[in-house]
Amino acid sequence: MNEHDDLFDKNSSYSTEQYYLNNQKHDNFNNDFYEKAINYRHNGLLIAIYIAVQLLVAFIAGVIISSQYTYLDDAIEDVQIINDINYIVYDNINSETNEIDEINPFRINLKGKLINNSEYVIPVLSIKVEFFDEDGKSLGIQILSKDNFGVNQTYEIDEILYSSVKPYSIKREISAQPPTILNVIIQLVYATIVAVLFFIVDKASFKQDAKLFKIDPKRHTTSIFIGFILLYAAMIFANIIMEILGVTQTSNNEMIIRSLFSSNPINLGLLFLMTVVTVPIVEEVVFRKALFGLIEPKTNHIVAIILSGAIFAFMHIQGDYIQMIPYTAMGIVLGYSYWKSGRNIYVSIGVHMLNNFVSWLLYVFMVYGIVF
Repeated sequence: MNEHDDLFDKNSSYSTEQYYLNNQKHDNFNNDFYEKAINYRHNGLLIAIYIAVQLLVAFIAGVIISSQYTYLDDAIEDVQIINDINYIVYDNINSETNEIDEINPFRINLKGKLINNSEYVIPVLSIKVEFFDEDGKSLGIQILSKDNFGVNQTYEIDEILYSSVKPYSIKREISAQPPTILNVIIQLVYATIVAVLFFIVDKASFKQDAKLFKIDPKRHTTSIFIGFILLYAAMIFANIIMEILGVTQTSNNEMIIRSLFSSNPINLGLLFLMTVVTVPIVEEVVFRKALFGLIEPKTNHIVAIILSGAIFAFMHIQGDYIQMIPYTAMGIVLGYSYWKSGRNIYVSIGVHMLNNFVSWLLYVFMVYGIVF
């Protein structure tokens, strides 16, 4: 018997599982250059699939919307404003202290009235109201919507908003849009197709990460919750920076997501599948596994974390570049969670899912008036 005989002993304490645990840290393929080369090619293919399917679905969705909802351009022209959309600013008095609230001292009553004089039911009437301070700087955007705006039906606006800065002017934009649920279904179908293709193309990598996760589920599950806490802390820090810079408006991306929510249970269920299940899978595979995996071999893990986080942020902004700050913070934490776990994609997916679930739940509470 020699010193290596115990490697073949089934009762040896140095088990196959322990081998995986000892070698999984920061190296999915245990320094196997052949597997690394395959993984590198797969990462490029994953990004190509992501872009190709996105373009294809956008084209198909455009064809459907343009063919089925061409009447909306004419219908919106016949929406008449009976009472102009305007606002009144009051002092926001704290009911407990009877003093002006220190955080949001201004109470804004947004009012207006419209009527649908067209011959069509408008699936979604959307009103985008942007507030400006005395220097003309944007304070934020409020999106109002009316589902199934019927012929000769009126829509009376009477919304109460709160602000830390006094608005001096507003700009409004009224538009007619296809049913919200159609947009949700399109995005859900797109994300589902991409996720399935990802699993087919890179099945070996997903299976390996799943095996490593199962070996020590407690450790990886703890990493998910730690990642979520770090993500929450990073967002607080990012919001502090935004406040220092004087940015008070919500990102356009968040406003778009918020506009998708309604009290329709089917809509909420589809949004859950999209925002909490499929989107985290797609985004983590693209920005963490694929993009991170392409950048790191040419640089190092720090550059990969920062650069993939910045690209993740860029893909989430809708022209409001200052919002890169919070999204970059989010992307960096997700990238760090991915790297720290030994590049286990299920950890960063879990962090992303948990974050999106909390956001989804908050939006549901807002829809039903539980929180404001």
